[in-house]
Amino acid sequence: MERISETIRRTTDLLSLVERDTRLERVGTGWWAGPCPFCGGTDRFVIKRTADGWRWLCRHCTDGKYGDAIDYARRRNRVDFKEAIRELGGEVSSPLRHEREQPEPQPEPQPQPEPQTIERMTRLAYQAANELDGNSPLAAEVRSYLDRRGIIEPTRQRAMLGARMVYDPKLKRERPAVSIPYFNSRLDVRGIKYRFCDDLPGGLRYAMERGSQSGFYCLPECLGGFDRLMIVEGELNLLSLAQVLPELDLISTGSQSLSEAMKQTLSRLAARYRRILCWFDDRERAAEVARLVRGVPVQSPQVDGEKWDANKLLQADLLHSFVTRLTGVRCFGWTLEGWRNHHE
Repeated sequence: MERISETIRRTTDLLSLVERDTRLERVGTGWWAGPCPFCGGTDRFVIKRTADGWRWLCRHCTDGKYGDAIDYARRRNRVDFKEAIRELGGEVSSPLRHEREQPEPQPEPQPQPEPQTIERMTRLAYQAANELDGNSPLAAEVRSYLDRRGIIEPTRQRAMLGARMVYDPKLKRERPAVSIPYFNSRLDVRGIKYRFCDDLPGGLRYAMERGSQSGFYCLPECLGGFDRLMIVEGELNLLSLAQVLPELDLISTGSQSLSEAMKQTLSRLAARYRRILCWFDDRERAAEVARLVRGVPVQSPQVDGEKWDANKLLQADLLHSFVTRLTGVRCFGWTLEGWRNHHE
């Protein structure tokens, strides 16, 4: 039974299964979204590609946990595990499977956090995401910060960003912060970074949730789709690039220096790419990472003496054109002007 269930999980055409009940739209490489067929929410149901196959989630229905095709069939038809397997037994031919012919990149170092730590951080990330959707003063403050940074609603949902009051040991007080979950390739929350959004003098800019695993930041669906990779620093820079949807794979070093484990992981990851761009503020760091992966260093442009990284370019609505000139690839995501005009 275990062998059969694993085959069904990996080969069932989850997208076709779900689209019997709702209509989903592709919003990124390996990522679909639309109305939830169970609770009716219009913007909370997603399907994502993972190292273990395709998985689905509703931020309202599933307590922040991703499910597979068997879980979907059980919930949809109100049947037990064995009956769900029987119902799915003939659906073993999947067009989605062909997108997994190449081995999935594995950006996260080993070992993984303990299961109870992953469960705790997943719960915290889910609670923070729900908070951001609410009407509290905290939610309003964090949304205002994200608005200033140019991060629009679809990107917030895609990255499962949230809002939380977080203790700052330097100022010895709680402060409002954006919750940024770190996923591994199986969509486990292996860490949470908090970006304080009030920028108080003398306070921290970032904090990490207890038990978080360090390493690269990425959205799993932003790896494995293309033969070109862009490496950036900072989570908001990666989210800015993910928002404009270039035909590039994306990964971020976060705000940390590269450990030896991260260097080894990056070398292994880089081996599958035809071209790699290393975009950093600092010229020497861009060159260092480029040497490691045999890539092309890119330094953030300067405007009036100020470095304009991906997020700064996004705020000015110049990121689409900059990426196209830099890489020769098109961007298919929203411009800020287009998003605002569409939602006025």
